Amino acid sequence: MPLHKIPNVAIGKVQRRHITRIFFPHLYRVDASPAISGELLSFIYDRCLRPALQDVIPEELTHWPVTYAAAMNQNRGANGRLHFHSVDVRHEVLQDFATEFLARLDERPELREAFFVHELRGMKGASSHNPNLSDERASSLNDITMFLDENAINPDEWQMDVALEVHVPGHVTHFLVSGCRDLVKKVLPSIPHQKVDALLRSQKHQVDLAASLKDLGGFRTVPGSKGKLDRVSYINAYCTEKSAIYQLFEGGLYRWHSAHELLPGKLPNLLKEVDQISTTFAACSQDDGLEGNARLEIRVPLKDALYKNRTFSQAMVEACIVAIPQDVWW
Repeated sequence: MPLHKIPNVAIGKVQRRHITRIFFPHLYRVDASPAISGELLSFIYDRCLRPALQDVIPEELTHWPVTYAAAMNQNRGANGRLHFHSVDVRHEVLQDFATEFLARLDERPELREAFFVHELRGMKGASSHNPNLSDERASSLNDITMFLDENAINPDEWQMDVALEVHVPGHVTHFLVSGCRDLVKKVLPSIPHQKVDALLRSQKHQVDLAASLKDLGGFRTVPGSKGKLDRVSYINAYCTEKSAIYQLFEGGLYRWHSAHELLPGKLPNLLKEVDQISTTFAACSQDDGLEGNARLEIRVPLKDALYKNRTFSQAMVEACIVAIPQDVWW
């Protein structure tokens, strides 16, 4: 089953972008939402997490809300929005805490066999290097994994996204939709051509058109069993110019707009927002504005990260990527 379909909740973080989630496989239901009910979250906190903390670090329990309900009341603002804060747990007690926490979860059938997943998010640019130089690749990988205890992990179980970008100064480089097949074949060289075609026809392959242009666009592909030989679990191709309008929250300026916003009462606000959007695009079109790189990401086991997705051939660049002058694109 896809990992993101399993009900889970974020339980902690390390540094700025390292998120730890706990997954509950026995809550999984086909075609059901992975959301966890408030009643169950309350049980997890009140009957499992806080008692585990009490056993391991009783002297620090004063920093934790007395109940889940109390935590929700404390952190909810006047407009109903939650404002999260964090409480530190010393690294030397984390193993004991995890053991106690999981043991309590196992006492409730639907929460048993829970497991942790650690995720590093937003690492683009943190390990930029020349992919043709083995020393730079190794140094960059070491920099972003230095927090890991190599003796405590299995590199086959940890997944890493390895990305390759094509940059042309003063241009926005986009993938051609017609090049999707060549890109997938590059990433999955072990599968025959007919299986590549079957994958591209399946629901596991989604094309994302750029600005509704039928010739330009990236894609997202979950190869499943077809990626097993090449040890690739996910493929994502897109252009980084989306950073100009990408927002992590709903309802912002760059949201999906609906037809009802054309009604007389809504139209003035829509026109105002369109004007703001055009101002952003105009700024991006300037010489010192925003370029865009064609970016191909693949997800592989950590142990393969040094050797995968290292280069584009010149022939592939010419067949799959187009460079559009920055002022023309915006």
